[in-house]
Amino acid sequence: MLPRLLEASAAEFATRQYSAHGAFLQGDLGAALVAMRTGTSADVADLVHERCERNSALPIRELMWGLSGSMLACVNTHAMTGEPRWRRLFAAQAGAPARRP
Repeated sequence: MLPRLLEASAAEFATRQYSAHGAFLQGDLGAALVAMRTGTSADVADLVHERCERNSALPIRELMWGLSGSMLACVNTHAMTGEPRWRRLFAAQAGAPARRP
């Protein structure tokens, strides 16, 4: 069921302005994190990382749509996988200066 949810979410979100970014509120980041919890997959982990990494340049700074949500995703995915890329991305985002949209 989760792969279908990811596909449907990606298809619906593809037409929106920030379709390449991840968010808990919109897009496929939330569903991808649930999929990671049910069974770590390299493909889903790569999707989460891509979405979070693209948020580094996003001017929005709020939990449901911006860096803080990406940072939470990094913390949780690092706990699930132990991969160092999550710690590096979190550190880079934590040191990013606040920007106005």
